This record gives sequence, structure tokens and C-alpha cells, in this order.
Amino acid sequence: MAAREILLIGSTGGAGALAQIAAGGDAGEAAASGLAPAGVVAVTRLASEVWQRRQERAGRALQAAADTLDVGLDILEERAQSHDARLELLARVLEAAARTPLDQKVRALGRVLAHGLPNDPPGGEHEPDPLTEAFALAGALDDMEEPHITVLGYIAEHPNSNVDTGPEGIKPLPGWGVDALRDAMPALETTVGAIVSTLAGHGLLRDVTYGGYGGPRQRWEVAELGRRCLWMLDWDPARSDDET
Repeated sequence: MAAREILLIGSTGGAGALAQIAAGGDAGEAAASGLAPAGVVAVTRLASEVWQRRQERAGRALQAAADTLDVGLDILEERAQSHDARLELLARVLEAAARTPLDQKVRALGRVLAHGLPNDPPGGEHEPDPLTEAFALAGALDDMEEPHITVLGYIAEHPNSNVDTGPEGIKPLPGWGVDALRDAMPALETTVGAIVSTLAGHGLLRDVTYGGYGGPRQRWEVAELGRRCLWMLDWDPARSDDET
């Protein structure tokens, strides 16, 4: 399946019309599929540039995967086409890479694709399946942009918030509550709750709610999958501190 075909999957309404025009389709057909004539005129001027940039991002993700595996793009294509699940992973990675303006995420998606296309199967029954983990990471990255990376990295770098420590002499509780994160990251004050929900929903954060002194307090710390995600993102702790 070509990248052009993959990126058109799931496009409907106005978005599908934009994809049609950008891919060289007929403007009249695009209008009939959901975009008003005046919109066709305006969108046509931009569609080619949008489509080109999306193709470039998808291409960079493929190249990052090939570089990680130290193989050519032809070998990468062979591995992806050898199994339906691998081909589906390729589709999801290309779609996610095409939609993001964040170069760091594009490169990470390429590494995730490489991780899911090993030449050899897992060495033992207790080793994690690379393809299963790659699907989880690709899904998480698809829903992440720079603020999500900032919050995930900040929690990883600072294991506890040093607040709500309980009685004197009790060490700080593990993890972070949303209120503490709002105080620590004022630039994300209005969105940090939604960001935490997204990260936790993908298993990147682990619930370490404390039910002792003062009653239950929901708190979060970075899960193992979250650390794997940060590794794929080539996360830099200094960058996280600079952005808070």
C-alpha cells in the first residue's frame, strides 16, 4: 500500500474533499463530496502545499525507521508487507506522522515503526512482543503533541511534587496530582488536566493514588511504557525544565 493511499484512508466530508484536491482529484467531485464551491476555490490554493508537507513528514518517518534498523527503504517495505499487522502499523505511523508539525514526534514514530519490524521474533516467552508495544506507542504518540511531551518529561524528571507530604517527618508522596502540576507548570494551567487524562489513558502514566493521611489523593507517576515513549522521543530533561 502506497503512502498516498494510506493517507487518504478515513478521509470524509470536507477533509476528504481536501485530500481529493491535494492528490490531484477533480474540484467538482470534491465539492460534491462535502466542500462548498467557494471553499473549493480557497482550498485549492493551499491543498498542494498541505499535501506536500504531509507527504514529506510521512517520508521522514519512514527514513527514520530505515536509519534505526540500518536497512534500506526497500528492505523496510519488505518487512512491513510481510504481515498484515505490520502493514497496519505502517499505516498508523504514516498517518500520525503526516498530521503532526512536530519533528520530534515524526522521528519518534519512525523509531516506533522500526521497533515493530524486527528481523527476529522475541527471544523468549516472557519478553514483550515488539509489535504489540509498537502499536501501543504509535497510538499514544498519535494523540500527543508538544505539551504532552513536556508534562510527561517533567513528571519523569521530578518523581514527586514535594507537596502534600503528610505528618512531619514523612517523606514526600510519590507522583503528582493535577493541582500540583498546575502550580508547577503555569503555562499549561488550563490544559494540564486534559493532558494528564490523555497520557494516563494510553498507559504512559501510572495511578499511584495515596489513600492514607488526609484521605485519597489521586497522583500519577511515569509508567514503564511512558519511559519507553520518552526514549523514542529522544527526550531531553533540560528541554522540559526550560519549558515550564
